[in-house]
Amino acid sequence: MKVPTTDYEKPDVNRLLKALNHEEPDRVPHIELWVTSKAVYEHVLERKLEYTIGDAAEGGQSITPEDDVEFAMRQGEDAVL
Repeated sequence: MKVPTTDYEKPDVNRLLKALNHEEPDRVPHIELWVTSKAVYEHVLERKLEYTIGDAAEGGQSITPEDDVEFAMRQGEDAVL
């Protein structure tokens, strides 16, 4: 996993909040709203998921909250929605 080396690279929810408040953040906020591919999650998390990912729109479990946060951190996302 790549470790952020500067404040510019570090995830920061305030980037998203500034953008939503029509203020200028230091860079464009990075968020992922809808990843549904088990293969993508497994690639980023570098491990097999021990559960089936269902379509959240149909009431299925998309991913555990813990795995979602780890996925976001590895991607350098500024927020988990």
